[in-house]
Amino acid sequence: MKEIVFVTTNKGKIASAQNELKSIKVTPISAELSEPRTDNIKDIAREKVLQAYEIVKRPCIALDSGFFIDELNGFPRAYVNHMLDTIGISGILKLLSEEENRYCEFRCNFSISILPKPCFLYDGWTANSTTSKQSCSQL
Repeated sequence: MKEIVFVTTNKGKIASAQNELKSIKVTPISAELSEPRTDNIKDIAREKVLQAYEIVKRPCIALDSGFFIDELNGFPRAYVNHMLDTIGISGILKLLSEEENRYCEFRCNFSISILPKPCFLYDGWTANSTTSKQSCSQL
């Protein structure tokens, strides 16, 4: 089985990578990577994979993701954790309470580096609409 290294401290991202890359063994290496100040998930993933390659000196992947709500001009984008720490899910629902357009997307970007530069970028997304109520599973 082929193997790829994933440098991250985020267990959710490791699970996501293992789910997407079923025929490849994902070997996690725990290390903090700095995140550039941008809401562009491709730029974030690209920068992270370059940092990861410098740490492991072998082929590796990086992943970044974001949540994009149409009616809020794409907010919160890559800033999901900040949004959760500040206004939370209830704040998002309040912002959308009078809106009919509840279209949203969860987007992710895998960057793969085989050399000391990003070689491939893979985008994925899931389209949906936001709910109008906060459920117990969202708390």
